Amino acid sequence: TLEILFVNLLTTHLCSKKKYSNTKTSLILSLFTAIVFSLWFLLQPSVFPKAIFILIGFLYFFPLQYLYHEKPSRIFLIMCFSWTHTITVNAFTVELVKLLFPSHRYDMVLVLQTILYVLTTYFVIKFIQNKFRIILRYLSSKNNKSLIFLGIVLFVTVLILRFYFSIGHPYWILTFIVLISIIAVSCYRLLYIIVDNSMRIDTLKKIAYYDDLTGANNRLTLFIDA
Repeated sequence: TLEILFVNLLTTHLCSKKKYSNTKTSLILSLFTAIVFSLWFLLQPSVFPKAIFILIGFLYFFPLQYLYHEKPSRIFLIMCFSWTHTITVNAFTVELVKLLFPSHRYDMVLVLQTILYVLTTYFVIKFIQNKFRIILRYLSSKNNKSLIFLGIVLFVTVLILRFYFSIGHPYWILTFIVLISIIAVSCYRLLYIIVDNSMRIDTLKKIAYYDDLTGANNRLTLFIDA
C-alpha cells in the first residue's frame, strides 16, 4: 500500500507545477498520510471492501490541490492516470506470482512489483510530462469531460479486475490486464495525435490568414471575406 501511494504521489509531484518547496510539500503530504493511516487503523479496515484503500487514496486530491498550481480537473486526471498505472502493475504482479511462484506469494509480489515500478514509472512520468499535459492544456472543455470519463472508466476497470474479477486461471487475467493496458496506451496516444494535429492546423491557419508582422488579416483573408 505504501509503495503504491509513494509512486502515485511521486508521479503527481513530478508532473505538476508546485507552489511550495519540496521540503514543505513533503512535510504536508507526510502529515496527511499519518492522519489517514491513523484513522485507517482506528476504524478497523478489515470490515471495509477490498479496494477501500484506493478510494482513500483519492482523498489526497485535497492536499494536492492546495500544494500545486493546477486546475482541479488536471489534478484529478493525473491522479487517475497514475493510479491506473500502479494498480495495473499491482494486478499484473499478483497474477504473475500466482502463476510462477504460488508458494511464495507475498515476498515475490513485493520484489517483482518494485522492479516493475522502477522499470515503468519513468516512462509514465515522461508520457505525462511530454504528451498528457499537452492533451490537458489544449483539449476543449467538452472533450475534457470525455477525457475524465475515459480516465474513470479505465481506472474502475482495472480496479474491478484486480479485486473483484476471478475466472480461475491467472493466465486469463494476465491476458485481460495486458489487453486493457494496450487499449489505454492506444487511447491516450490517439488523443495526443488528435490534439497535436489540431495545434498544427491552427498554426497553419494563422500563417495562411494573418500577416506575420502586424497580426492583421492578409489578402487571402480579405478575399475570402469578400
